[in-house]
Amino acid sequence: MKKLTVILLLFLLTGMLHSQKIYMPTEFKNAVKKDTRTLNGAPGSRYWQNKSTYEINAQLNPETRTVNGTEIITYFNNSPDTLREVVIRLYQDIYKKNAVRDFEIDARDATDGVQLKSIIVDGKEYKTTDTAHFSQYSTNFTLSLLSPLMPQSSIKLEIAWSETISRYRNIRTGCYDSTTFFVGYWYPQVAVYDDIHGWDKLYYSGQTEFYNDCNNYDVNIEVPRNFLVWATGQLQNGDKIFNAAAFAKLSDAGKADTLQRIAAPGAYAGLCNLDTTHVFSYTAENVPDFAFAASDKLYWDSRSVIVDSLTGRRALVQAIYPVATDEEKEMANTAASILQTFSFVYPRIAYPYPSMTVFVNKSPRGGMEFPMMVNDGMPPTHEGTIGLTAHEIAHTYFPFYMGINERRFAWMDEGWASQIPFDLNPGDTKTSSARESNNKAYNAIAGTSNDLPLFIESSQSNGYAYRNAAYNKPACMYDILCDMVGKENFIKALGAYVSDWHQKHPQPHDFMNSMNTALGKNYNWYWQPWFETFSYPDLSIDTVVVDQENAHVTIQNVGGIPVPVVLSLHYSDGTSKAQHYSAAVWEKDATAIFDIACTSDKKLTGITLGSKDIPDNNTQNNSWNCK
Repeated sequence: MKKLTVILLLFLLTGMLHSQKIYMPTEFKNAVKKDTRTLNGAPGSRYWQNKSTYEINAQLNPETRTVNGTEIITYFNNSPDTLREVVIRLYQDIYKKNAVRDFEIDARDATDGVQLKSIIVDGKEYKTTDTAHFSQYSTNFTLSLLSPLMPQSSIKLEIAWSETISRYRNIRTGCYDSTTFFVGYWYPQVAVYDDIHGWDKLYYSGQTEFYNDCNNYDVNIEVPRNFLVWATGQLQNGDKIFNAAAFAKLSDAGKADTLQRIAAPGAYAGLCNLDTTHVFSYTAENVPDFAFAASDKLYWDSRSVIVDSLTGRRALVQAIYPVATDEEKEMANTAASILQTFSFVYPRIAYPYPSMTVFVNKSPRGGMEFPMMVNDGMPPTHEGTIGLTAHEIAHTYFPFYMGINERRFAWMDEGWASQIPFDLNPGDTKTSSARESNNKAYNAIAGTSNDLPLFIESSQSNGYAYRNAAYNKPACMYDILCDMVGKENFIKALGAYVSDWHQKHPQPHDFMNSMNTALGKNYNWYWQPWFETFSYPDLSIDTVVVDQENAHVTIQNVGGIPVPVVLSLHYSDGTSKAQHYSAAVWEKDATAIFDIACTSDKKLTGITLGSKDIPDNNTQNNSWNCK
């Protein structure tokens, strides 16, 4: 039997399939002119970024589901601009009666919103009834400053507020039973002022999520006796709150791979030194947000794991959950394994923070990410648990470590959080792989009016269009590029992008330009159909001509999106052989011809095109049978 050989010929057309220039919005062009951005993908020499420090004191009252807080925000204006206003986010106004929302809420959760009790700016009090100096639209509260904030200077804002935590319709956070809380989007927060759009005035309506500066936090949270608090950052006063035995367990967990059961429901009273209210003190540096959980009856497991082999640095991994199922009892170990995989295998970037806490609620599905914390439901399958946990932890890199603006470009974080865990869930005979499931979801939308170019901002879409553009489509786009350039080259290029832009605010063009530079080749021909056009994945077997020794197969890229080509040759003895070609075959043309040498001792019965791992929204044109 002759060895099967394949020769790929590209059928040259008169012009390039895709132009080499990518649409660039004027705001990005202006940033390049100002040298805050560059065309090679690195930050410009004049790149700047503002930041804040937050000193927060808060009290959680479980009986009334209220948070009362005071905060001192020191906001640093590192920009060259004079700021005459400050935009403050009041996220919990999403539950305000008649608020603009992307999701329905239970009427019992409707409130009067965040109650601002006082605002003091650099020692001067602003009356919250003084509409001459503030305005509010949805969740954005804009404060006109009595004295402008000059470049390279700072301002101090002191704010007192209260709010009610949702109970019946929890949008990413809320009260999960009478004494179990996950609290996020909870404190008045200074919005981002950047070199592209100035103040970020896109309001929060429930769908598009984070865009925050890289800040420092010093947070004290007071809770009733027998309540515990887990939060972003590191606990600073564990030795004062916990008795010697409990604190020793927690300390040991931070030094070893061995799982420690720190507490179980019904045993909280024996953990703490004092039989009074407790104030848990947490600090976190260089993170874009802060969240916390509180309860008097969750299981609490803890361990640690090495995430940086060069320094031996460990990250504390905790799991807090309501029901001790086999899955949940292994949750801390599961999360630790995910951290190691992300740190050493793919994306091969050391987990950047000192801790990760997985909070598990009783919802059957769904999850939400926060810096160093995730709020997850309980999927019914092991594969679902792995996929959900990995997806939410992957958000550590995107958006948090990178400072992504997912209000405008959710694909820059949700797409990565979908693609990075693909190979953690390879699937088996009973379950689809994560990659296959993602492709199915993309195929269902591809080519329809809901299949939008990725340059369309996330805040401008909703429903299926948002889900596809944020999750499924970009996950395919990243994965296909990885296949085309090779996994090792892809990891190196991704690492270069992360190295240049971590804790900053990369834009889509920063990502594309950075990858072009790191890969040493202009891939604008690849970016353009994904980002600028309504192209979609649809390959077709156009013609097949068989002579005595060869099959001449012409493949047409009907949809225009560059995807890999997998051709499977089927023989009369029941055997098949698949040939894989990367998306590079579409760099110049929409048609490719494959000359395939057929074996002489087997009869060719048919040829099929495609794979479960490659999106293709029309498989009716993917087969040819020998007559």
